[in-house]
Amino acid sequence: MNITSTPNGWKVNVSSAPVTGTPPNGQMQFSIGGNQDEFLRAPKLVAKDPASGVDTTYVPVYYANLFLENRLLMGANWNGNTWSLIPQILSTSELASMSSTQLGQYNIEFKKVLPFAGENVVRHVPSSQILVSNPKSASMFGENFISINGTHYPSNEFDVVDSWTGTIQGNAFMIEVDKQVNGSKYIVGVMHGKQISAVALNQTPYITNFIGNYVVLATPSPTQGNLFYAINLQTGAIVTSQSAYELSNDYGTMGGARGMISGLSRSYPMYPNGNSY
Repeated sequence: MNITSTPNGWKVNVSSAPVTGTPPNGQMQFSIGGNQDEFLRAPKLVAKDPASGVDTTYVPVYYANLFLENRLLMGANWNGNTWSLIPQILSTSELASMSSTQLGQYNIEFKKVLPFAGENVVRHVPSSQILVSNPKSASMFGENFISINGTHYPSNEFDVVDSWTGTIQGNAFMIEVDKQVNGSKYIVGVMHGKQISAVALNQTPYITNFIGNYVVLATPSPTQGNLFYAINLQTGAIVTSQSAYELSNDYGTMGGARGMISGLSRSYPMYPNGNSY
């Protein structure tokens, strides 16, 4: 199977490609551009086509999917009846324009979480305990209280334990995690422009991944009914429950913190200082 040219603007994964050559009997070769690097060898089946009686080479869909997904970075899925293919989604503008439903559907269909649309992502972890009310904390919340849907939490009762900054399509965003000093409550806030969206949680949250224009987080025991949350970093819209779970890299698993956050160009641990905040 020879892909004669790579579509304009697409990326191709050529890492660890074997040396090109003639495949042995009983095998076939997937490649791009004729005699360029060989990308995958796979078993092949030659049998007479029932309609024409001519010997025909049949391509195992499993290996075709491996080539399309791992080398051409496409979405490919065979469900036993239908072969679903999605071209590369590489531009940040395409990712940023996808709705939570579209991002979740891709994850469901192809068992593959799309990457983040943002850039210039930096994590800021306080070197010591610092209250939200302390101006040096650079908290997005006021020095007096944290307001969530009409409920006020005193700023001097929460420490800033984690924060992130970055941009999506040139627009700045900030993520902040605050921990109650004498209690078990956490607050996760997102600032986009001058607007703030936040959720209050009764268990320690962890970020599972960044996807499209969302940050996805969960509590330590999702299988016990604790919610997943996804917050849009451009609009502040909050997605919960099953819809947020479908955006998570925990989708299709029993859940639970995996240790590392996915979706970013750099690898970060879920908790900056161990197994919890």
